[in-house]
Amino acid sequence: MNAMSVKAVGYALVASVASAVLLGLVFLGYWSLAGPAESRDLYVPGREFRAAVGQARAEGEQLVVSGFEGVSPRRQAVLSLRRQLDSEAYRFLTIDMSQLPSGMAATVFWRKSGQAQGDALYSQPVPANVAGATTLDMTRNPAWMGPLAEIGLLLAGDPESRELHFSGISLAGGGVGPALGSLLTQWTGFRRFDQTTINRVSATFTAGALSPIPVAAVWAGLALLLVLVAGWLGKAAPRITYLLVVLIVWVTLDLLWQRQLTAQLQLSQQLFQGRSVAERHGRDFDSALYDYAQQLKSSGLPATPARLFMLHNSRGHNFQRLKLQYYLLPHNIYNLGTLPPEGAVREGDYILALVPVPGLEFHGGRSLLRWRGGGRVPATLEHSHPMGKLFRIAADPPGSPEPGAGARPR
Repeated sequence: MNAMSVKAVGYALVASVASAVLLGLVFLGYWSLAGPAESRDLYVPGREFRAAVGQARAEGEQLVVSGFEGVSPRRQAVLSLRRQLDSEAYRFLTIDMSQLPSGMAATVFWRKSGQAQGDALYSQPVPANVAGATTLDMTRNPAWMGPLAEIGLLLAGDPESRELHFSGISLAGGGVGPALGSLLTQWTGFRRFDQTTINRVSATFTAGALSPIPVAAVWAGLALLLVLVAGWLGKAAPRITYLLVVLIVWVTLDLLWQRQLTAQLQLSQQLFQGRSVAERHGRDFDSALYDYAQQLKSSGLPATPARLFMLHNSRGHNFQRLKLQYYLLPHNIYNLGTLPPEGAVREGDYILALVPVPGLEFHGGRSLLRWRGGGRVPATLEHSHPMGKLFRIAADPPGSPEPGAGARPR
């Protein structure tokens, strides 16, 4: 590396650090002025919580979760604190506990004063794989308002035979520390990959939170401006300095993506490594669809491929119907409509209605399947499940034309 290159790297590093410091000062000033005049902070140690589900023991100020209920990988424990709290006085909630295994997820829940025990609880997912404490900006959840009677933590997944140490929670009305913690949680918290990740990965854990992308753009722009100003003052930098500034910011931003990729790799290894195909499907996030498809294959559909019309109250590509179609192969599936195509069904065909399907009615006493628009065929109910109902066409309706090639089952 020649002297010119060393000079360019030095200029780029100094400009990037100076730009980051200036942005930090702006952040510090904003939260110093924007916070409440009197912040009522509250800390509740883990030992004050109780294990409503699972087993836990107190060790000093901590609560050690030692037992989970259920079958792996869907085991769970619930930690609960019944205490009157004014949620509107606290903007930030910090959860201090040991890092969760890659196959586990945490959710904060709360019950408002006046709610009965059987009423639905309010909840907020907690980002996983965050270094240190996890801080949430609770004002982003519209249900975080009014007096609370209970607050707790749901831990679900595969604990990998590990004990989890829960130190407690902190509630704060404002402040630079909690605000910075919330920002870092949003940027570094693991967001589990799903079917949409092939197209894009969200830059933050919660929709609407401040994204690191515009922050990185401002950081780079300010650093470039500092290099330019230094040139006007007689400290001209090599032209490659401008490229290096952008590269430094880009690499820093890419580290956030690499963190997500590494966390997903750890999760995939924990869930799927060394397991059979059936076991992998049973441990995936869409395992309920896989289980349903296996039930249909074993107790509803014939062993040989059959013509199957899959109905769903959606238009275009829908994950549930497309993934279920994949799991039901090699059956010959028409999967494009909300109702059966006019005049296309015939004796021996199957209709799978993924509930609810408006306009579709089955009259069990008359073994008649009817749908909006005048369609009606004799049918029998072959399989019923909370996800849907499978019908078999009992007789070939008169005047049924063959379905068009390439669009419907052959």
